[in-house]
Formats: sequence, C-alpha cells, structure tokens
Amino acid sequence: MKATLYALGKDLSADDQVFARSTFIHRFTKEHRPAWLGQQDHPSCPPQFASDADWLAHTKFKIKLNGRLNRVSKTCVSRPTWPDNPELRLPANPDSYFHNLSS
Repeated sequence: MKATLYALGKDLSADDQVFARSTFIHRFTKEHRPAWLGQQDHPSCPPQFASDADWLAHTKFKIKLNGRLNRVSKTCVSRPTWPDNPELRLPANPDSYFHNLSS
C-alpha cells in the first residue's frame, strides 16, 4: 500500500503556497472572501482564519516524495482557528484533528 504524504501549507515552498492560494478558492479568511459568500457580512458565517498565512499554517496538503505540493490533488484538510469566534475552536491537540490523514 502506498503511503500518502502531507505537509502543512506553511512548510510548502513559496511558489507552492501561491499555487495553493490560487487553487483552493473556497477558503474564508479575513483576507479572502470566497465567491459563495457574496459581499454582505453574514453573522452566522464568520471567517474561519485570520489571514491566508493562518490558513496555510492550519491546513494540510498532499505532497510528493520531494516535498513539493501534489498539484494533481484537489483536496486539503483545514483546522479553522475562528479568530472572531473562539467558542468554535476544537480542543487544543492539533494532531488529533488530522488523525484521518494517516497512511
């Protein structure tokens, strides 16, 4: 069985980070509003991340053996930080959130 490798977005190369930000357009940060949200604020739908850097720091992406982003993969797994809504945050152990990413 072939293992799947993952890395946090903050650990990707600069050009892989740019690619991730241009490809994963549905993220909701204070810097990036997805098209599905429209231009109006929705109290029931707060930003999931403080910034795109925060999103990269809390999102795992599939990578190749050389550590570069697997650009064929169209999925990533994020752990929202809910900057304006701390009551929505998960428990403190970040590794437990990514448990389903084991090989």
